[in-house]
Amino acid sequence: MVFIFDDEGVFDASLERVWRFMRVHKDYPHPHHINASREGLGENSYISNYEFKSEGLAIRIKYKGTLHPPLGLAMDFVGGTFEGSKLFQYFSPASGKTRVTIVGYLVSPSLSEDEACKAFSRFGETDFEEDQVAISKLD
Repeated sequence: MVFIFDDEGVFDASLERVWRFMRVHKDYPHPHHINASREGLGENSYISNYEFKSEGLAIRIKYKGTLHPPLGLAMDFVGGTFEGSKLFQYFSPASGKTRVTIVGYLVSPSLSEDEACKAFSRFGETDFEEDQVAISKLD
């Protein structure tokens, strides 16, 4: 189990715009996600399930996401490569932009701690970049 703390992400958008995006996120699929599906579990919860490639490895992601506006997003990984991981993604205003802080514990039943950290970092960076592009396209 690895403790994760990353506060380096900053969306070039206001907190209000980021939350508007979070409400319609499913309408902006990530290009690098393979076999993606998202099942709504109510107004603020969903199950997200997909795969992506990372340095030749097929990484499977399945998590329950629960939105806690305006604070952030809880992610409980219920299957796949990071099953058992629990993370919280906080959003905070930062001079017209939005700082993203991720805190939690990362585990993997199939990867070493080093491999899991590298794969999770690539997954997070790519998703962040793709979300930034999608946020910029909101009306």
